[in-house]
Amino acid sequence: MSRADRAFALLIATALAAGAVLSLPLLITLFPGGLQRALHGYDAIAAVCVAALYQLGATLPPLGTVVLALASASLILGALKAVRTLRRTQMALASHRPVAPPARLRVTTARLGLARATVCFSDPRPYAYCRGYVRPQIWISSGAVATLRGAELEAVLHHEDFHRRAHDPLRILIGRVIAQFFFALPVVRQLAVRFEFAKELEADRAVIERQGTTRHLARALYALARYDVPFATGEVAVGAWSMSHARVDQLCGSSTEGLLPKISRRAGWLTGVMLSLALVLTIGQAARANLVPAAVIDAFDPSAAGMESHSCPLPMSGILF
Repeated sequence: MSRADRAFALLIATALAAGAVLSLPLLITLFPGGLQRALHGYDAIAAVCVAALYQLGATLPPLGTVVLALASASLILGALKAVRTLRRTQMALASHRPVAPPARLRVTTARLGLARATVCFSDPRPYAYCRGYVRPQIWISSGAVATLRGAELEAVLHHEDFHRRAHDPLRILIGRVIAQFFFALPVVRQLAVRFEFAKELEADRAVIERQGTTRHLARALYALARYDVPFATGEVAVGAWSMSHARVDQLCGSSTEGLLPKISRRAGWLTGVMLSLALVLTIGQAARANLVPAAVIDAFDPSAAGMESHSCPLPMSGILF
């Protein structure tokens, strides 16, 4: 597994783990009655709803409102990010119309086995990118074909082909939506950024392995770095050829792992605080919904076993605000 694949897998695993933790208070808030029946059944409800637990739940604030507000904000922001990214990608690339590829590009892509995967479009500015979520393709401008020499053109095509085979446009979109969905967890956002760095460095390493030298890739970087890509790469979901100090440092022999952005300690602390808040909300809602088993109550407070049970109108129905 490549570093880019590991970075993406870590992002997904972290998001799933965080989602599992954050979904607990939401599930209790939305389905208190169903969870009561699943945990206690109908016969044991009275034994669970002892006076001490009932009084604790009754004194807590409406935690469900907080849970629903946070969940709604996450869903709305995540959906808006997905729609915004898709729209900006479409708008940025709408003017790129396929044209007949120059003979040199036809010969090169045929030799590399990329003839059907490569599209040439008319633009005097030299740049290339990979686009498409289901069947990604390499898009290269006529200016790039005219600017790059033979081996340099191959280096650019190999780089974008790495993004194509890895379905990086789709992975970029997923990573950015996840980062926005978990806006309260800075670690997730930094993992998404780390993945985007890793995929570029890994694509360069694939080029070097194919060509056996850094010379052609370095020349291609130099040739294209003098021109700006006509769209903000951070706002569109494409595997765009871009210049970065990390790519140059890797060509100069720096360790790839050392070039990837580190997860800051501050982000770790803030994420820990937010997950702790989710745990507090989970415990609070569990108490309010009387989901704590009687055996657990006895373990923490043996005197509760002798208290008179409170007969609540359980199981609950509706949302536990």
